[in-house]
Amino acid sequence: MNVLTYKNKETTKMTNNVISSMTKILLFLMGLSTSFIAQAETVKIGVLAFRSKEATSTRWQPTADYLSKTIGGHTFKMIPMNYPEVDEAVEDNQLDFLLTNSGHYVNLEYRDGITRLATLKKHEQGKNLTHFGGVIFTRADRQDINTLKNLKGKHFMAVGQNSLGGFLVAWEQFYEQNINPFKDFAKLTFNGMPHDNVVLRIKKGEADAGTVRTSVLEQLAQEGKIRLSDFKILTQKYSANFPFIHSTHLYPQWPFSKMSHTSDELAKKVAIALLKMPTDHHAVQEGRYGGWAVPLNYQPIHEMMKKLRTGPYATSENFTWKDVLRKYGKMIAPFFLAVVLIIILNFVTARVNKTLEHEINERKRTEEKLQKANENLQREVEQHKNTLKNLRATQSQLIQSEKMAALGQLVAGIAHEINTPLGAIRSSVGNMSAFLNQTLMQLPAFFYSLSKEQLQYFSALLQRSLQQESTLSVREERKLKRALIRQLEADAIEKTAIIADTLVDMRVYDEIEPFLPLLKVPDNQHILQAAYKLSHLQRSTKTIETAAVRASKVVFALKNYSHYDHAGEPVQTDLTEGIETVLTLYHNQIKQGIEVIKNYAELPPVMCYPDELNQVWTNLIHNALQAMDYKGTLKIDILVKDERVVINITDNGTGIPDEIKPKIFEPFFTTKPQGEGSGLGLDIVRKIIRKHEGEITVDSTPGKTTFSISLPLNL
Repeated sequence: MNVLTYKNKETTKMTNNVISSMTKILLFLMGLSTSFIAQAETVKIGVLAFRSKEATSTRWQPTADYLSKTIGGHTFKMIPMNYPEVDEAVEDNQLDFLLTNSGHYVNLEYRDGITRLATLKKHEQGKNLTHFGGVIFTRADRQDINTLKNLKGKHFMAVGQNSLGGFLVAWEQFYEQNINPFKDFAKLTFNGMPHDNVVLRIKKGEADAGTVRTSVLEQLAQEGKIRLSDFKILTQKYSANFPFIHSTHLYPQWPFSKMSHTSDELAKKVAIALLKMPTDHHAVQEGRYGGWAVPLNYQPIHEMMKKLRTGPYATSENFTWKDVLRKYGKMIAPFFLAVVLIIILNFVTARVNKTLEHEINERKRTEEKLQKANENLQREVEQHKNTLKNLRATQSQLIQSEKMAALGQLVAGIAHEINTPLGAIRSSVGNMSAFLNQTLMQLPAFFYSLSKEQLQYFSALLQRSLQQESTLSVREERKLKRALIRQLEADAIEKTAIIADTLVDMRVYDEIEPFLPLLKVPDNQHILQAAYKLSHLQRSTKTIETAAVRASKVVFALKNYSHYDHAGEPVQTDLTEGIETVLTLYHNQIKQGIEVIKNYAELPPVMCYPDELNQVWTNLIHNALQAMDYKGTLKIDILVKDERVVINITDNGTGIPDEIKPKIFEPFFTTKPQGEGSGLGLDIVRKIIRKHEGEITVDSTPGKTTFSISLPLNL
């Protein structure tokens, strides 16, 4: 018993030792395996997702797993992406390989230099195909459509403007027949994915003809959704070893491509693995394709897109300035900036002169038109006094003539409003030209002559001058000069009167202590003159800017007022803008002695005839100014009340006598001397307001007259 027990213990001990040793060996091997797996490089393959990303990953990840198993030391991962995500990932070098459609590949090949490794064999209707195309079709009962040229003036439907099989290949056929689908078709509709819907809509007669990718018609017929005999194929082609109906040239299927940064060695292994993939492999079955072929030639797609000027060739086939700037921008930018700084002043001057010349010519042409309009007005008034019926028939033309007549009376004021800023511009341009001719070439030597400390004082003085925008009276200037002279004399500075004059002209007249070191140098007058000229140059540019804005505002108002709408249809209009246009044209008369008070409520756009309402505002404002003899207060109130907009125009003139108040809206009634008024103004105003389904009333007492106009918000 003791011997047996001893042997059992020894056996148990030996067994435990063996198990312990085997466990250590197993853990060591597992550690090696884990280390190997941890060191495996992850390779990212982007794949274009037409459906959900989850479905795309399920379909293509087995192919990535096949590559991981076939190529040691790498773990391949499929990443489903949409178009923008693919473009961004390729541009940022976030992918190693890419599987996308042929048209998208051509764009990325052109833009980012990716390279194809293999071409997908698509499994369709029991066949493995490396090419595809498009089919152009119509309903079989359309006897009027037998050729592509018969499609002109018809409604054509496609999948998408950038779809290779769903539009571009068909567009190429149109191009070869000198047909522009964007101009020659009555309507071009892009229905979107899937292709099936285009076929079904053509079958229902929702469009005259359409195009889809090859095999779509056969697939729908196999599913029992259509009969091939229901359709007529246009320009049908026959290609060897291609079983499907097609109307276009054939192009390669999806390519599997590598990025420009991916190593050639890894790319070679991937290409070999794909080409050797068995057709019955699990990945092929899950991916629903027929394997891989050697990379086909995708240059025909490039040529097609060049011909159609689409895709990467949408703008131009030639190397453009944009390409130059993208490639060499950093090198040429300093040189370009230097050239711009040299020529910009001359360019601005020439531009201003050209604009002024154009505006003067426009004004002359406008004056000629106004003169002719005034002559026509006199003839028309004489011709239509005898019959109110003829007056009503030509009301629209007379409204425009009245508007031109009113504008003719304003021409002198408008000319003054334009000539004033033009004079300021001419003066400023003269000052700038004198500075450029006299001083510009001397500036480099001048700045070189200044010490570093003097240059700092000079810059501070110039900056202080440019910050001052105030305008001083002669009395204020004399007072400031005297104060400066006393301060300069106290600091023992010579020629104080000249220095004080220059500083006041530069608007530097207080807190000059920081500049005293600069004023004490022997050449202080020369330095001050340089600072004065530079600051004066800056003020001249601001003067030109202000004057140009004022002139353009007047010209815009003149164009807006002179516009005549021949369509004769009401449009959505901002009433406030029309009133402001008239006030701008009358600015020269108003500014002499009229105070304008505006109370504008916030208005929605009103449906109206804006040209005719502008004539209403012109007539009422003109009458108000004359009633006040161009001195007084003009008040304009705009408010919304009970779904109507109310405009009140009030003046504090002499008022309208009670005995003539009932007659003011009668045609040809006027209180003005002969030759100054036709008597049609307020009659036209009332007709225009009634045309807008509105009302006009007048309330007048000595010292206050208000014309009130009520218009519906929706005509």
